[in-house]
Amino acid sequence: NFAGEHGDWQHAEDLWERLVYGFKVAPNALAYGARAKSHMLAGRPAHVARIFEDMLSSGLDPDAHVSESQCQARLIMYHSSLEQGDLNRLNVVFGRADKIKGKSSTWQNNTRDRMKDVASRLQRSPKTVSFGDVLVEWKAQRSIMSKWLDGSAGTNYLAHKQG
Repeated sequence: NFAGEHGDWQHAEDLWERLVYGFKVAPNALAYGARAKSHMLAGRPAHVARIFEDMLSSGLDPDAHVSESQCQARLIMYHSSLEQGDLNRLNVVFGRADKIKGKSSTWQNNTRDRMKDVASRLQRSPKTVSFGDVLVEWKAQRSIMSKWLDGSAGTNYLAHKQG
């Protein structure tokens, strides 16, 4: 989790490779969440989304923490592209989050509701939603993305920011 806390996604990936593929440790939702956290803090939301898709394909269900991060990653991706496919994927993760609403904290439910509000505003009037408005979840707010000065809706800024 040290790598995740410091946005050191390369170190987090090295650890993941060693543990999961080298030592054959079966990761749980917490492990996937820690891995994704390093990517979120490093400004790599598309990688966060892929990590959680891998988690789902492994048969694990998202918990409240995973769900919150998944929604945040997909919201940033939709803001960047404004493509229907990204909106559809965002709505899928919102649907998953709604299913575990009773297992989520009040804080997590409020965060998800704020993200839904931003997504709704993006659909109605994208140019009025700044990049800062999209950084709702605490990891996104503490990430390198909080220092990005540009990032207008629909400009595909993630294509230029992520490695």
